[in-house]
Amino acid sequence: MKRSTILVVVLSTVITMPGLLIMLAIGRLLYSRIGPFRPRSVSRTAVLLRGPEVGFPGGPQGRWLACWESKGEDRCRLSALDGTTEYESVFVPYGRKAPLPADQLDIDTNKTTEQDAEAIWLNDWWVPLIYLKNGDVLIPEGQYDKGAAILSRKRAKGQ
Repeated sequence: MKRSTILVVVLSTVITMPGLLIMLAIGRLLYSRIGPFRPRSVSRTAVLLRGPEVGFPGGPQGRWLACWESKGEDRCRLSALDGTTEYESVFVPYGRKAPLPADQLDIDTNKTTEQDAEAIWLNDWWVPLIYLKNGDVLIPEGQYDKGAAILSRKRAKGQ
């Protein structure tokens, strides 16, 4: 191989590599903002609770959350990004109100977060208190007293 050909190959590689790395970085950043895409096993009414970003923008983080009314109970399901169910149970509105109708189970994703410091540890998962757009808060039935105490403290502090 001629010396000039080797020089052209080396220079081409040196020039194109930064461009490829920049394109890869932009692509990963866009994917972390756009995705994830809803798996078929996740309800169409589910919302994505985005998790904290980890390091350089990688794949999206978070879990899917869906709530619905069934047989006079409010039920909610947390699913992994791939759609596998992590936790599902009956949830009770704060103040032990009657179950809410399905049209009022609209989750407020700004208040209900994946990294909620006051989430409740249930069956190996952090389960958040679920804030609804109508102002109600859903608490896992099995840990109602603990969830109600957390909400009472937050409201006493004016949060």
